Amino acid sequence: MWNELKGKPDEKYVRALVQSAWIPYGILSYCIHGYNLFAITRILPCVCYNFAMNKKIGIVGLGVMGSGMALNFLKHGFAVFVWNRTANAADAFAAHGATVCASPADVAKQSDVIFEVTANDESSRSVWTDADGILAAATAEKILIASATLSVTWIDELIGLC
Repeated sequence: MWNELKGKPDEKYVRALVQSAWIPYGILSYCIHGYNLFAITRILPCVCYNFAMNKKIGIVGLGVMGSGMALNFLKHGFAVFVWNRTANAADAFAAHGATVCASPADVAKQSDVIFEVTANDESSRSVWTDADGILAAATAEKILIASATLSVTWIDELIGLC
């Protein structure tokens, strides 16, 4: 797979990605439950490559999983941009070096890779589609990842919106 990509990813960042149990689980879980085994062999290596090359990570939603993801990325030297419905939760990450953003759209503007880690379809729909949501600022160069327990119906709709 790596031979098909331009350049070679920095080993330090690939190692950081693999050591963070949150990330491969979320991606593999979506690939398997999203019934797209092709994604495991063709898309996952490209996503890993992009993590290695693009060091600006956005986390929208700082619950248990989002917090763990943000801290792991910060620990491994990534620039992390965060947003949470409860501002106090996001402010706590500033002390660890994260940049607190005013909205999900602001996270999307400043990040190369954006993770949405919310509780359910309703909160997910809000952070993606509201006027200040992720899709309001996402461009074709961004990598967008929904890493939450969401219905297949909502994921299919979200894919259509992207």
